[in-house]
Amino acid sequence: MTSPSNGPLSLRDHHIAAIKQILNLNISPSATVDTAWKVLIYDELGQDIIAPLFTVKELHDLGVTLHLSLKSDREPVDEIAAVYFVMPTKDSISCIGKDLAEGLYESYYLNFIAPIPDDLLGELATDALESNSQQAITKIYNQYLDFITLEDDLFCLRQAGKDSISYYALNHPPTIRDIDTKEIIETIADCLFSVCATLGSVPIIRCPKGEMAEIIGERLYKKIRENLCDHRNSLFSFDSINMETLSFQRPVLVILDRSIDLASLLHHTWTYQALAHDILDFKSNRVEIEEVNESIVLNDGQHPTKRRSYDLMPTDKFWKQQKGNPFPIVAESIQEELERYRQSEEEVKRLKTAMGIEGDPQDLASSQLNDMTSKLTSAKRKLDIFFETEEKIMAKQVQEKILIEILSDPAAGTPEDKLRLFLIHYICTPMMTQTELDQYLTILREVNCACLDAITYIKRWKSINNMNVDTQEREGGTTTMG
Repeated sequence: MTSPSNGPLSLRDHHIAAIKQILNLNISPSATVDTAWKVLIYDELGQDIIAPLFTVKELHDLGVTLHLSLKSDREPVDEIAAVYFVMPTKDSISCIGKDLAEGLYESYYLNFIAPIPDDLLGELATDALESNSQQAITKIYNQYLDFITLEDDLFCLRQAGKDSISYYALNHPPTIRDIDTKEIIETIADCLFSVCATLGSVPIIRCPKGEMAEIIGERLYKKIRENLCDHRNSLFSFDSINMETLSFQRPVLVILDRSIDLASLLHHTWTYQALAHDILDFKSNRVEIEEVNESIVLNDGQHPTKRRSYDLMPTDKFWKQQKGNPFPIVAESIQEELERYRQSEEEVKRLKTAMGIEGDPQDLASSQLNDMTSKLTSAKRKLDIFFETEEKIMAKQVQEKILIEILSDPAAGTPEDKLRLFLIHYICTPMMTQTELDQYLTILREVNCACLDAITYIKRWKSINNMNVDTQEREGGTTTMG
């Protein structure tokens, strides 16, 4: 779970180290102490942060005997510490106050994902005093870990509640107010500040002028500057940074508005990881697959189903090697892997028979490869045609006749696939008359495409974007901060 000793630590390594220190009750990594058993309590965001970084076994190795949701019904556990990893919200403070009043645990280590506001800290103090449990609170920490690391150097800001800070939320005037915009900008800047603090790096910030990215960049720059000026509590001081990872080279943080490349956001892809994300229930490095038991028929004529989940961690060798490869190549590699598994299975069976042991070996890795491949194969929906056509559209090599044939073909993809295909065509076409647009809208309605409001939005976006391009050409390209 760590980078090679001769290479720089990744963001994932830093994030894991920070969570480990929390689970070690914030004792210095250099201190030699026995592993203390504890209960881990998290809210929805805390769970989303921890899930891609640790398996259940790894948590257990760090002394976590139970890991529970903050809002779940929990029984008292005697003589054990409770480590909380939650966002400082009114609801979470209320739940912690209730736990204190009920005396669920011997001691409480409160780790807030983002800094706790003074009013909520006061509310927590009041709850503790009213229940006479203030002595049970051992420590309170602001952790600055408000982001989710999915791969070595890939992170996102939210899973739960991600729509509240999405591109859509920032660019949908009928439903957004000035106060909402300020809250979204503040949240994004806070999350990016957490990334910088975790890395211990002060970046040079670059962003386009006149866009939301510039406003977020300015807010982030102000946060970093204020923290650097606070010498006693600076997160970028020599005392707060691991000297082994300290670098005097400043990274460049480029913040871009999503509108710079909307087509890629809609593009059907043909690689293993992207297909799994597009087709399967894939979240926080975990994929869930619904299995149908066709051997049983229920009273309503349906077959029972159950869901199985698989963790696709960076430590998974096959996933790491193949996730960026085109699906046909992955399918061949999977067959080769399955053949090797079968040969190993036969050898295990032979040894068991020779030793007089009964029972068939259960190969979870083989089952996982089979399940994912069959699901992706059965759900391909002619996605190769969409992928190839979209590639040609973005290279301005597709004929309108071919596009109309795909949109009209009832066997090609889902209505959403067709809407995505047309939106890419619309975005990549400099000029489209209203008559041409109406023709496409008629075709999309005939194939039951919903959410045609997206086309209206893109039409307005293209008009605004053209004006922004003219403005940037007059005023200059980018802003540099730091």
